[in-house]
Amino acid sequence: MPPELPNIGGSVRLSGATRFGAELYLPASLEEDSELGEFAALLWGIRLFGDDVWGAVALVEPMCEGCSDVYQLIPLGIPFLNVGGSW
Repeated sequence: MPPELPNIGGSVRLSGATRFGAELYLPASLEEDSELGEFAALLWGIRLFGDDVWGAVALVEPMCEGCSDVYQLIPLGIPFLNVGGSW
């Protein structure tokens, strides 16, 4: 079984259909040879809710040795879009 990824986060409702959220992931490993514990990531963004669909526009902020190269290309972090629905 893969190791659990400890995280902390929360969200604030901005309106009935909008929420701002942030989560900090601190991957850890019990294995001494693993590089998993050398990387962390902050995810933050806006989530929009509808009656049957939802979407999130977010950014991932990688934190590791050598990650500063990413910020030279995309200063705000790595953007991504999630969408989903219910039936």
